Amino acid sequence: MTLLGQRRPRTWIVFAALSALTLAACGGGADPADPIDAAVGLDSAGDGSDAATDLPLDATVALPEAKGSFSFAILTDLHITDEGEFYQKSVAAVQWLNAHAAERQIQLVLVLGDIGYGEGVARSRDLLNQLSMPYVPIIGDNEFHHGDQELFDQVFSANDATVTQFLSHYERVPAPTTDPDGKVYWFQSVAFDLGGVRFLGVDTGPRNDGQISGEQGDLHDFPGGTWPWFTQQIQGLGVRPKESVVLFSHNPLHLFPGGLDVNEMARMNALVSPVGDLVYGAFGGHYHFDWQDVQKDAGYETFVTASPWAGEKVRLRLVTVTGQGDHFAYQHELVDVPFN
Repeated sequence: MTLLGQRRPRTWIVFAALSALTLAACGGGADPADPIDAAVGLDSAGDGSDAATDLPLDATVALPEAKGSFSFAILTDLHITDEGEFYQKSVAAVQWLNAHAAERQIQLVLVLGDIGYGEGVARSRDLLNQLSMPYVPIIGDNEFHHGDQELFDQVFSANDATVTQFLSHYERVPAPTTDPDGKVYWFQSVAFDLGGVRFLGVDTGPRNDGQISGEQGDLHDFPGGTWPWFTQQIQGLGVRPKESVVLFSHNPLHLFPGGLDVNEMARMNALVSPVGDLVYGAFGGHYHFDWQDVQKDAGYETFVTASPWAGEKVRLRLVTVTGQGDHFAYQHELVDVPFN
């Protein structure tokens, strides 16, 4: 089994080679004189406004109170095709979540890509529909590589009608969309609110079959793509409690092979830095192991969760969110579900 997926036996070699190229930190704090930073705000217009919040820099706005408590779970890289071991381990994860939903206040499951392909797309949907709480899936790279990008959209689109009963201000990007070269995409970026927290699902899944680039995250910067949508979401956050925004994606939102490259991470830093105190963290998958690191220039942490089948037990991440008045606090638990 390769580290980043099943389909490329040389992925680990590629992963190690690229790691050597990304040891140095990229970017810095937002600088209005920089062309990238000027494009995303920090009073680049010189009119006393902050493009990141679309509010006067000296505006006095009542801060919403961060209160209440709930939990959400992370499942990623299920890789379901048939009803073999991968499927059975995913069944164990679903059963554990249902059994502990009330006790742990689990109100949401984020499913971070490489969920299923071929017959596994509908099979994984049917399994996830057994969850007793709403779930939000986002596409990974393997769905595209197996030719199931459109199928993923068709199969999981019916889930939107269900989750809107539980999640506020729910919106998914329109699909399909076409890039300037006429290539068609079914992006899965999604935004919603739960318990005072804004969740932004960012479709970073690569849409090419290159040996290296086919594993690397992509911000898809063209009209109708991921980057314009994400830019609009970040700039529209307004005044809200600190640590009240959660990002999630398949390819993690950090500088690393399989994540973002140097140029795209620099753009991410410039966009998010002005509102970095609002963004708690970015959750991702793709690597099949647990990891976290700090994006100091953007102001958030990245949390990568292992696949449920990466070990003898079934791995999932449980995050408890608690309002603390002017900010939200987060407590993580890596859960190993027994599997026989």
